[in-house]
Formats: sequence, C-alpha cells, structure tokens
Amino acid sequence: RQGDYDRTPIGEMLPIDLSREMESPASEVRLSLTRDGWLQPWIRLRPEETAEEERLRSMPAFKTLNSAAFVRPGAIIMAEVQDEQDNHWPALVVQRFGKGRTAALCVGDLWRWRLHEGLRKLHGLGSTTTDLDSGGSVTPGEDPEEDLGDHARASRQMVRWLVADVPRRMDLDVREEPAMGTGNVKLTAFVRGVDFEARENADVKFIVTGPDGQTFELTGEPSDQDSGLFEVSVAAAQSGAWKATVTAVLSDDGETEPLVASTGWASQPDQKELKSVQVDRAFLEAVAKTTGGKTLELDELEDFVDSLPQNSAPHVEVWSWPIWHSWWVFIVAMACIGTDWTLRRRRGLP
Repeated sequence: RQGDYDRTPIGEMLPIDLSREMESPASEVRLSLTRDGWLQPWIRLRPEETAEEERLRSMPAFKTLNSAAFVRPGAIIMAEVQDEQDNHWPALVVQRFGKGRTAALCVGDLWRWRLHEGLRKLHGLGSTTTDLDSGGSVTPGEDPEEDLGDHARASRQMVRWLVADVPRRMDLDVREEPAMGTGNVKLTAFVRGVDFEARENADVKFIVTGPDGQTFELTGEPSDQDSGLFEVSVAAAQSGAWKATVTAVLSDDGETEPLVASTGWASQPDQKELKSVQVDRAFLEAVAKTTGGKTLELDELEDFVDSLPQNSAPHVEVWSWPIWHSWWVFIVAMACIGTDWTLRRRRGLP
C-alpha cells in the first residue's frame, strides 16, 4: 500500500483490494494454514499432518504485516496469521488472473523465518527431518549446493506454482476428428506475439512424420472462429507413433528466429474400430442426418425394402447458364445506356 500500487496495473492484478485499509496487529503474529492451504501440496513442506503442524509451531513470530481488509471475489486465502487475542488476518492470498496466477504475500518480515533456521542450525537444533538442510561450506569457484531449508523450499514451490501454467508463445494441440474417419486428427497451433496477443499474419508450417519415417509438410490455414489459430487435418491411417513439428514466422514483430513447437500422438485406427462390439448409434444417426438418410432397426429392414419402389429418390443436378445469353439482360443494358445518353443531352453534359 505504501508503494502507491492502488489503481495501477499491479494493483488490479493483486488478489486483495489496496484501497481498503484494516487495523494492523499490535503484537506479534504467528502463521497458520487455512483449510484450502492444507489441501494444496505446494503450500505444505511435510508429507504428514503432524509433522507439518510441528513445523508451523517451530516458525518464529512475525512483526510486520500488510493488513488486507478485502479479498477479491474468486481469490483464496491459503495462509493466515493470528495474534494473542486470536484475531486473524490474511497472510497468503492467491487467485487466477487471465491465463496465469497472482499471489499476495502479506507478511513483510518473512526473512525472520530464514534467520531463525540459521540460528537453530547454529545451535544444533536442526529440524525434525534430517535431510532438509544442506551442509558444507562453499569454496571459491565451486557451485553451492542446493538450499534445502524450509524457507528456500517454500519460496521455490511458490514460484513454480505461479509460473506452472504460463502460456507459451505457441501452443500445439492434437484433436481427434471421428466424423472425418477413423484415425483422422486436426493439428492446431495458437500463435502469440511478443506481447502475447494473438497473431493472424503468421506463416505457419506443419511438418508431420509418420511411423514409417516419411515426412510431409503442410501449410496451416487460419481458423474461421478463433484469431491466431492455425489448423490442418491429417489422415493418420497408419498405426504407430506420429510426430508433428510446427514453425511460425512472424513478420510484424521483426523476429528473425521462428517459433517452434513439437508434439506427438499414437494412432491406432484398427483398435479404435474394434474396441467396442456395440453399435455406435449416435455416430450412425449423425452420418444419416448429414447425408440425408435415416437409421433403421433390424425388424424395420423388410418394410423399408418394400417401400423403396414408392419412395422418390433424391436427384441433384447442377445447372448453369450464362446470364449474358438472356434476351432480357440485353434489353435492360440497352435501356440503361439510352437513359444515360438522354439525361446527359438534356443537361448539356458531354
């Protein structure tokens, strides 16, 4: 709040409202997990509940808190702090924002936790889990060992959770198309620019490799529904492992390096056809509706055969003729020319 982040893009992303103030605690506060925090594995540092409760009790008390008076709708409180009078304040609040995640850590002196761990290690009071702290000194020119302390592990787990679902510049997806035939798939590539906005004017190439090693190149067609989405259809009739690599060249962003993404899938058209002995009635009805036919039960087959001579078979004939070969078109054209000439002569126009 003291950084004047209210009514700024940073303030809009936060899961707490900075415009509302709340009385700060007058004494030290201690950290605890909420019900939602206990359910999240990236919040916990111990595999068992009793060990996690002991870890929370061993944490030091904190003296600095950015009190949050209002949590935005949809945000979740993962951890909270309470004082000696059992007053509670949010300590860690998270939410989904756009296609990513945001979090607000309201404890301002979390470094006391790290210093407390160092003090306990200095006095030989290590943690209940013996393999959490990395020992040994670091000599000049040597890479330090990974810090396995609770404070470092909690920070790493939080950062990994925040960036786990961050979208990439280009996403490649494989979707099955059973309506187009067994084994047919549609490859879709969603292209983003440097500002992570969708790009429509990209040159997208799909390179598909079949199980036999044969490679063929396809050009991605822009989707009619989604901006920045390019798609191609592949008939993967051959059983085995298929691989697809897509490259996208963006001309507007001035990038020399193309975007590249790869994926793979297993095509088993023979097994999919025989995976069930039941009749796929929904698929048959969809085919009949598309082609103008109808589905029949087995006991209705004889009646349908007997009714064929009386039914009118649909016959579609494409008939085209040149419009300029019609006499009325010629008369209309001559009438328009005569009208234009008459109006020009009356008004003295050339």
